[in-house]
Amino acid sequence: MEQFGNIEYQYQAGFVPPPISPSYTSDSSDRACNSVDNSQEDQRKKLRRERNKEAAARCRKRRLEQTERLSQETEELAEGNRILRNELTLLEAQRDELMQTLQKHHSHCENYGNKNSFRE
Repeated sequence: MEQFGNIEYQYQAGFVPPPISPSYTSDSSDRACNSVDNSQEDQRKKLRRERNKEAAARCRKRRLEQTERLSQETEELAEGNRILRNELTLLEAQRDELMQTLQKHHSHCENYGNKNSFRE
């Protein structure tokens, strides 16, 4: 161990030297200084709590707005999906009609194909 002033330092992992406190000449000045320090510290804590409270309110507001935005987007996408599915149903029905028409035409061409040649 090594001596430095009145404090011993140990050079070991995890060793934290004790804090050095300033020495005061009278107890009354300690109390006056402590009450001023405590008052300032209380003011800082109060200000910090207020700022934290405001930040938490802003965070909750942003989260609520984001939830509402996502909910609206979900509704819009669901509506778009519904429209596309309806369009798909109509197109499939139209395709089926065209396939039937083509089959009728094809069978018509086969029936009369030998008599009248079909040229492309």
